[in-house]
Amino acid sequence: MPAQPRSERSTHNRVLELLAASTSSGGLGYRRLGDWAKRDNNRCIESEVLKANLVARGYSEAHVSAALQKLLAASDTTEVTLY
Repeated sequence: MPAQPRSERSTHNRVLELLAASTSSGGLGYRRLGDWAKRDNNRCIESEVLKANLVARGYSEAHVSAALQKLLAASDTTEVTLY
């Protein structure tokens, strides 16, 4: 147990390092996009980022477009939750 409690910020930074570290070094290999909280047109689903990821994984353009359309439609409907 550490002598001094860790601050929330230091814990946050450690989690970010784990997420962004390469898989070969024990991380998860996520690409860090930064703080988008005050970005114009900020949405919970980043279509271009998701599309690029799915295409890189080998999904066809038709499958990606259909999936994005369904996902965005579900997120815009107030009585449907993405959970």
